[in-house]
Amino acid sequence: MSSFLHVFYQIFLLNAYRYGELSEVYPVARGLSPLIIISISLFFLNEDISFYEVLGIFMISLSLIIYGIKQIRNNKSNITGFYLAIATGCLIASYSIVDGHGARVTKNPVGFFSSMTLINAFIFYCFAQWKERQIIKKIFVGRKDIILCWRCGFLCSLWYRSVGMFIPANCRSFFRKRNFNSICCFSRLVVLKRKVKFL
Repeated sequence: MSSFLHVFYQIFLLNAYRYGELSEVYPVARGLSPLIIISISLFFLNEDISFYEVLGIFMISLSLIIYGIKQIRNNKSNITGFYLAIATGCLIASYSIVDGHGARVTKNPVGFFSSMTLINAFIFYCFAQWKERQIIKKIFVGRKDIILCWRCGFLCSLWYRSVGMFIPANCRSFFRKRNFNSICCFSRLVVLKRKVKFL
């Protein structure tokens, strides 16, 4: 189930990028998902979360959503990207809850995540091949920046693994998201040769 949720997340996210920029879509999706997770945790899973923790999550999430909406309005982007970002946020919340439950039930987070990732990759590969023949060849042939993209992906993956090994569990999400933002900024500047907007 987790693998299918991840595949749907990837499909919705990629489609959202067809209508909006990274700075528009991703803040909305990532800002919405913690609000959904905290709501489900409080009302359905009976998690013990303090008022200040809820307040902090709400303020950070709301700030991200407002930033994304502001970018959409400033750029006058297609509203479809915003709707797809909302759907993406719902899927992020879904797979986060399922992954957390699966890791606890199996008592082997590394094994669970590894098997889920392999299944996810296989399903998405089949989807990509069904969607467009020779898509893998188009990605790798004639692309001068492919080596740089692979290096960025390798560094990102290495950081995720190191965070999981050496950073306390309650701090991992923070460090992982900071790394993702850094990789996105680097890719936007160097690979896509676009400007990065700051508040």
